[in-house]
Amino acid sequence: MKAENQRLRLFCILIFVFSLCCIAQQRSTFSPVVIAAPMLDECKEASIPIDQNYHFLGKGRQSFAFVSQDGKTVLKFFNKNYFQMPWYSFALPNKEDEQKKRNLRKKYFSEGYAIAEKYLQEQTAILYVHYGKTQNLPKVKVKDQANRIFTIDLNQVPFVLQRKGEPLFSSLQKIYEQEGKDAFISAIDQYLNLVNLRISLGIADGDHDIQHNYGFLDGKPFHLDPGRLYLADLSDQKTRLHEWWVGTHQLRKWLTINYPEINFEEKWNSSN
Repeated sequence: MKAENQRLRLFCILIFVFSLCCIAQQRSTFSPVVIAAPMLDECKEASIPIDQNYHFLGKGRQSFAFVSQDGKTVLKFFNKNYFQMPWYSFALPNKEDEQKKRNLRKKYFSEGYAIAEKYLQEQTAILYVHYGKTQNLPKVKVKDQANRIFTIDLNQVPFVLQRKGEPLFSSLQKIYEQEGKDAFISAIDQYLNLVNLRISLGIADGDHDIQHNYGFLDGKPFHLDPGRLYLADLSDQKTRLHEWWVGTHQLRKWLTINYPEINFEEKWNSSN
């Protein structure tokens, strides 16, 4: 009887563990299939600093992000489901609207990081953008959020390699607490200069979420997710003001809530 109870307990434990594994795999949407996005133009051959494994860092709408073992670089793979029409699109009542939305996403996919690498490579900490097939790149092992390990041939898939920084708001808070008010204001100035540089180059941003798209690296602000950048005519004041709003409205809201004693409205007006 005791032996039967032990076997039953072991069986229940195995079922429980198996169930947890199944749930974890269901929660993980990453796979080599989903990152097999279409290749674009031929890509330049390059030697890139990938000599270690990567583990899951996070997932946005456009891409999956994996961080290196040493925590210094981030490897991003594009989610092709983000810009390709879904299988059920034939049943959608507004199929044309859905197609327009997916076409815009495809434009971001093909242009965003390419623009960042060409015009803002230092300001985005991009090491390499891979949009075309190559032959000399290594294979890399990545571990997803369900602890599954995949081997990815980097020659066959689009990807981006960037240096890793820290999120914008937590970095600013840390500067205020450790270095004081003057350093905090200086950091805000640097961020505003970064937004101003983007606008001066005629580059618009289709994503307003600066909280997750910007950060700090080596004490300087940088654009950690430039995946929705696009070239635009920003010659008139109205469009420039809109881009200033895109790049600052979340920041001003955060500052008002967390640092109401500091008036940044004058700085905002003088910057734009």
